[in-house]
Amino acid sequence: MNRGLSLFAGLFLAIVPKVQAAELPTVYQPEKSGVKSDILMAQTARVRRVQFARGSNSATIRDSVIRGERNVYILGARARQTMRVNISSSQAQGGALFDVVSPDGVVLETGATTFEQELPASGNYRIVVGGSRGNASFSLNVSIK
Repeated sequence: MNRGLSLFAGLFLAIVPKVQAAELPTVYQPEKSGVKSDILMAQTARVRRVQFARGSNSATIRDSVIRGERNVYILGARARQTMRVNISSSQAQGGALFDVVSPDGVVLETGATTFEQELPASGNYRIVVGGSRGNASFSLNVSIK
């Protein structure tokens, strides 16, 4: 893990010891972070917070993503909860894949259609969705237990 940088929807958040964090308006640079993900490298992204209905621990989002862009879904969770994410899309359109990014910017999964993991930290997780070969309509199911 690179302790100097955290990824937040196309911006770097520099964390410098004994200095407050400052946002740096730069383009994500995977060669400096060590992260290899075509999905995370989008130039533009739509950001949306995921909220569960009262009494529910899951949500299904039906959406679409345009080629070269990304949709970012933000979801708050606590350490030791289990997050499950599944995406389904039409392969005729090229399909959709997602990455999961932890609150501190660590990429937990890349280029996935399914994900299940006990979460390492509390905070806002990001699910970054992109098309694998072009525009894609998809159904994204997210649950936290």
